[in-house]
Amino acid sequence: MKDFIANSSFNAVPHEEVLQRGDLWQVIAGVIEKSRIDLIVVATHGRHGLSKMMMGSAAEKIFRQSKCPVLTVGPEAAQRGRLAWEPKQILFATDFSTSSLHALPHALSLAEENQAMLVLMNVVPLVPYQYKQTVEETTRKKLEALLPAAHSCATDFVVNFDFPAQGILQVANDRKTDVIVLGVSRRAAIAITSHLPWSVASDVVGSAPCPVLTVRG
Repeated sequence: MKDFIANSSFNAVPHEEVLQRGDLWQVIAGVIEKSRIDLIVVATHGRHGLSKMMMGSAAEKIFRQSKCPVLTVGPEAAQRGRLAWEPKQILFATDFSTSSLHALPHALSLAEENQAMLVLMNVVPLVPYQYKQTVEETTRKKLEALLPAAHSCATDFVVNFDFPAQGILQVANDRKTDVIVLGVSRRAAIAITSHLPWSVASDVVGSAPCPVLTVRG
């Protein structure tokens, strides 16, 4: 820990080092409560498939249980970490569930404070070609209706026909997104969930080309 602090750029930032033994989430939850943490920043290996089933996801254990937002940096996003990070392109993905919409105020606030473009998107399951236009128009109107009348940031809307994680990642790459914002739910069997390879949020976090801000509903 001392070596890490000595070799990192913390000189200009007020900070405190914490080294504890114990269960990952219990230790973190204690620090959150004691220090009144507003945001957790965590890295992830981005494991998928068999390796995720065997090792689990520490990041998912955190963002599924944390009451405060969690900013996760995966291996793809870490490659861009040496550049100055300015959230000018923000992607908010929603399935219109209550838990996913909990993240919208955070996405709006981030966009307004940074004068950024906020893209609201929904990934629609594959539908027959003849229904695509109608579904796209209806879904776009639902996205537009999510925004408060008084918002002050530039916005755009995307309806994507794909599998959820792939659709979100494709748009994030195409638009050179700086941060993805997702609302997630807390699942009772978190120890089991964090080992499953088919969690949409986990797949996005592990493969995103940028940091992912998750907000638990």
